[in-house]
Order: sequence, then C-alpha cells, then structure tokens
Amino acid sequence: MLKWNCVKKGGGIIDKIYMLHGFMGTAQTHFLNQISSFGDRYELILLDLPGHGNSRLEASDHYFEHTLDYLTTQLREKGEGYIIGLSLGASLAMDIALREPDLVKGIVLTGYSPFIPAALKEVMEKQNKYFLNIEENDKEIAQYFNNLHGEKWKNTIKQVLHTMTFHIRKSPGRTYRALKYRF
Repeated sequence: MLKWNCVKKGGGIIDKIYMLHGFMGTAQTHFLNQISSFGDRYELILLDLPGHGNSRLEASDHYFEHTLDYLTTQLREKGEGYIIGLSLGASLAMDIALREPDLVKGIVLTGYSPFIPAALKEVMEKQNKYFLNIEENDKEIAQYFNNLHGEKWKNTIKQVLHTMTFHIRKSPGRTYRALKYRF
C-alpha cells in the first residue's frame, strides 16, 4: 500500500481517497494521472488488491469476499473516505459502500457493470480462455504481468478471472439503488 498525505493550510489532514484498481493492474499504474492531480489536495490511499502489485496477500479461492474483508478492514483502520474504483475495483467499491455506508463518503466508478449481459457471454468465455493461456497467447503481456506482480500473477488470473467472468455475485440483502439515498 502506498500513501500520500496532504496537510491543509492551518493543519489537519484533508479527505481521504481510496483508489481501487482493475484486474491485473495496480493502484499506481491505473491511477497515475489521478495521483498527480489529487495528491496535493487529498490523502490518497493506494491499495494494491490481493494478488496484485505490492500486495502481500495472495489471491484466494473466495477472492471477492476475502478482498472485501481486507478492504473493509483498511477503511476501518484508516478512516472514512471516498473510493475511486476501476473495473474490479469498482465492483468492490459498490459492495463496500453497501456493506459499510458509514465508512464511505462517496464513490466514483468507471469500467463497471453490475452484471454481464447474455449477449456478451461468448466474448467473456473467449477472454477467459485467452487470459488463462496468456503465456502462450501474448508473451509480452505475460512478461509485463510478471514485472508488475511477480510470479503471483498466474494464481491471480486463475482465482479472479473465473469469478469475475462467470460468477458475478449479487450484493447480499441490499440493492444498488440504496446507494443513491446515502450519497
């Protein structure tokens, strides 16, 4: 986890922004422009998700739930703030906002869909197969992943991709519409 602190004139820390990256990225690579734009006005908390970048946590069989638990713990420890989520990070941001509304001041999402339309099923299956065989399909990308994540990227692809492609979960007990009344 990387952290940038910004102190208001007259003292005190200003609002926190948690940045949750997308699949096979890192907070620093996916939010490079935002870091330079927001870094002097907010406390930026860049969290590499389990199995990605500098995270010490491996991707697990129950990736989404374990990652939600990890992120919720981070918010409880570091304090409430805004969340910017990209793709996988956006899915996690939605669930965190529903699960812990008192810790989330607001969310900004990009590259997000709460479900995969049936018309895209074949595309998603092809993407899944391509990524699972990325070392044969695109050696340059495989090397990039290795440089960015170390050897753990191979497990991360297996753990995350299948879940995000075929088993997108429904939010437990609450709907996404509940968020509009909170924010």
